[in-house]
Amino acid sequence: MSRVWRNLGRLLLDHESIIFAVVLGLLAVDEWRTLVMRTGEYWVYLVNGVYGSPLLSLLVTALSASYMTIIVFILLAAGRPLARYETPMPNLSAAVGGFAVYLFGVLKPAATPLVSIYIPLVLLAAGAAIVLWALWYLRRAFSVVPQARTVVANGPYRYVRHPMYVGNMLTIVGLGLIVGTLSALFLSLICLALQVARARYEDRLLASTFNEYGAYMSRVNAFFPRLCSRRVIRMAVIVSATVIAGSSGIRSEAAAQSRSQMAAKCEAWHRKALAGEWFTQEEAKEYAGTDGNQEGLESIPACKEFFALADTCQAAAIDVITSEPDDKSHPSADYIKANERLVKIVDQVPGCKSIAGFDYVCPALRMQSRRGKTLSPKLKSVLGECADASIGKTTSGLIRGAL
Repeated sequence: MSRVWRNLGRLLLDHESIIFAVVLGLLAVDEWRTLVMRTGEYWVYLVNGVYGSPLLSLLVTALSASYMTIIVFILLAAGRPLARYETPMPNLSAAVGGFAVYLFGVLKPAATPLVSIYIPLVLLAAGAAIVLWALWYLRRAFSVVPQARTVVANGPYRYVRHPMYVGNMLTIVGLGLIVGTLSALFLSLICLALQVARARYEDRLLASTFNEYGAYMSRVNAFFPRLCSRRVIRMAVIVSATVIAGSSGIRSEAAAQSRSQMAAKCEAWHRKALAGEWFTQEEAKEYAGTDGNQEGLESIPACKEFFALADTCQAAAIDVITSEPDDKSHPSADYIKANERLVKIVDQVPGCKSIAGFDYVCPALRMQSRRGKTLSPKLKSVLGECADASIGKTTSGLIRGAL
């Protein structure tokens, strides 16, 4: 039985370039398709002057698609390496380290973003760009699992021994932040550890195959250029650990709330609505919990004022809900009119954007823009927020560049 497994492992290693080329080829096709589809989706933002997050998202997708396409051709043209590992652990760690990032796609994003959407998008774009830069110099020396073909010491390899893994690490951190949950941050740590393991296996193989690699290792660091002092590296580790530890705080809420607490909550909701900030899912659930008790709470002046504003705004959103067709690609006249009324009230009544909510305001704005309606500066600003929030929630198309 052990001989069968050894023969199977050797067969897979002999044809690993073809296997990975097929897999990455399928992913590359899907990535180019995603780029075309996303360009159409984001067009409504671009024509209204919302450029930041849509263009960054498209750039990430384009870089990722280009990277995978180039790799497919490299793998198809790859010859037999001078040396490789015959044992399973180095090869498995490389394969798992390359594809574990797809687990980010099954994680549900946080209701409230951990950071601004621009931070993870910049990390994703920078990571993909570094990977492409390294690939340009690596070329046929590239492999998914550790293999020795030649020593590359120019381009980005003058500064670090593993620039492709540096790009991967930036992408992994970006994915953890864009999902923004504790599980995503821990998955980031696991993926980062796998990148380190891949690099160590490669160093050992190259050092045992090429005499000059030992001298190269002595003058070039694995992940940080020599200009980065140990103090800077320690600070980066401390900051990363602080972010992860800070996100692990557990929120608790009291089962019973006093009258003064409810008044403070209503005042906070009212201020947030008038400030034009989106409500979180937790706040929406808290507000929904007042349903059926609002008459009693109206004796609290702050709650009475907020409930009056909420009734005005919710009436327009309810019209959208009740007229929503099964097939949104063929909206009814009532549904179109309901969305027009919602957009109008969001534009005219302060606070209605927040109370009606992202799930109804943003589709209504996109519908009006696609129908050629001119949006006011206020509505264009809201559309920009819709772009940032929606891009933050579509993580599945942003995970390709971390391979």
